[in-house]
Amino acid sequence: MSGSAINWVMSRPAHHRVRRVIAAAAVALAAGVTLPAPAQAAGYVGESILRSRLTKQCLDSNFAGQVYTLPCSARGTNDHQIWEPLLQLRSGPGGPAYDIVALKNKATKMCLAFVYSGSRIKTTSECSNANSALDPEWYAQGTGWRDVVFYQWHGNPSKKWTLFTDVSGAVYSQITGNYQNEHWQFDW
Repeated sequence: MSGSAINWVMSRPAHHRVRRVIAAAAVALAAGVTLPAPAQAAGYVGESILRSRLTKQCLDSNFAGQVYTLPCSARGTNDHQIWEPLLQLRSGPGGPAYDIVALKNKATKMCLAFVYSGSRIKTTSECSNANSALDPEWYAQGTGWRDVVFYQWHGNPSKKWTLFTDVSGAVYSQITGNYQNEHWQFDW
């Protein structure tokens, strides 16, 4: 993959899990059963915190759908700061280097969404389908999960609306300027 792609390394146990999932999918398809996408069944990249590379604070949310950043909690103490990227689509070889993901919060079970009205960010129970009001699917692009930018096109491919934060803890969407405010680290 190119340098701008998110790099993936599969461990030997993960490789065996993928082989088992593929074998189970073949048996299930023969029996007429549908399964989730293999990447999701294999865990894609797991769950962790999303830390702003600028403020070092963690993406957080509540049951009311509000999204903000707060100081990162100790590991295992705050599920509101734990996010799991759910793979929706992986770009092909030779094309743009990104994945499309939904970001699901562990505590609320809701996904991060771009709200078209006012270019706001909130969480929603809908994790896989965009509608005329909001979109829970994010393009994830970077040099790896330790430096990733999440963005939306908002109907205009010449402008990337990125997941942005500032020192006040506010989280919103802004047209990219390749600022540190739009870079996130998916890692403890």
